[in-house]
Amino acid sequence: MHSTPSVTAAHATSAVGSPAGGAAIILARGYGGWAPEKVGSFTGLVLNVENMRATCEELRERGVRFDLEPEQQPWGMQAVIKDPDGNTFVLRSFEGAET
Repeated sequence: MHSTPSVTAAHATSAVGSPAGGAAIILARGYGGWAPEKVGSFTGLVLNVENMRATCEELRERGVRFDLEPEQQPWGMQAVIKDPDGNTFVLRSFEGAET
């Protein structure tokens, strides 16, 4: 992963992604319906992972907090993680999906 910060007249941003290219997450301040009261809530981001158990184990080792431990669903697995500000993100994998 690498991070590329930039500052424009209206917004400070940072793009985080693989050095090989492909998808990146752009973190920005001051867009759309942002409001201070939204800090500490569901972000709306669902991150797809290939191996839920290995991913969660690594995140735990790095001190990430879980709001929902990995659980099996008919469509696969999900877990919910929380950042230091209390914002939550869903981890999803299609492992064990019913066909």
